[in-house]
Amino acid sequence: PLVSTESRPIRDPQARDTAVISGELDMANITSDTQTQVESAGVGLVANGGTVQNIIAFDKTGALGPQWSDPRVYQALSMAIDREAFVNAIHPGELPTANALPADNPGYLPELDEEYAYDPEGAKDLLAEAGYPDGFDFTFTISAQSQRDLEALQPYWEAIGVNMTLKNAASTEEVFAVVQTEPLGGPIPLTWTNPLGKVPGVLFGFANFHDAENADIQAAAGALGAATGDEDAQTAALKDLNRAIVDSGWLIPLFEQLAPWAYNAKKVAEPTFPGAEAFPILASIQPAS
Repeated sequence: PLVSTESRPIRDPQARDTAVISGELDMANITSDTQTQVESAGVGLVANGGTVQNIIAFDKTGALGPQWSDPRVYQALSMAIDREAFVNAIHPGELPTANALPADNPGYLPELDEEYAYDPEGAKDLLAEAGYPDGFDFTFTISAQSQRDLEALQPYWEAIGVNMTLKNAASTEEVFAVVQTEPLGGPIPLTWTNPLGKVPGVLFGFANFHDAENADIQAAAGALGAATGDEDAQTAALKDLNRAIVDSGWLIPLFEQLAPWAYNAKKVAEPTFPGAEAFPILASIQPAS
């Protein structure tokens, strides 16, 4: 059947919620923190993911301090974060994750969320094994966009002896320059529709000023590139890539970002999305059967 659509811009998120709950709108792009509200009102809800927000390692060779060449240090920083509490406080409605790859990717590993679950004592043990029983200090340059995230992470790392001094960037140029002068950056959103682009472009690209190498990541990426047409081999390579990235600490995943849409399930069929896009496929917007 033919479908007639009309788009109506409503800038206020709460007004969009109210409009779709009241039936004024048949569909609305809502914010992640209001998903529970629209669901409890009996409105249909679909949320597309695919983008993971991460803290990213810039110094992976120890150029700025020997600790940054040891994966156990990054693993400790990851285990020190209570992702559930962090997301509930700063990004309510998003999906806490310790996986580099999103939940619907064939390489997603639920066990990584268990292995890197909140464990400050385990994190301290890892630091001690790495030779830093008393922790260490470092500086992290923040922007207006990243300030809340890093202020929320700061006490988690302080609790294991890692004291992070937050420095406000004076310019956009200063934010980009820290890839050379500081060990960590972010949060950075990575969408994994093309892992073979992200690995050389990000991990071994702009975020690798010090020319680090990682045999496990490189081998998994190579296996993925060679697995064209073989679904089982692709899945195995993606799982290896996910684990290699997380275990290396080159990325410290925080949460998967969602694009939620509320819809009147009595009138509209559940929309579908192209890949990790935030907007549904227009052709999928059909009358409810």
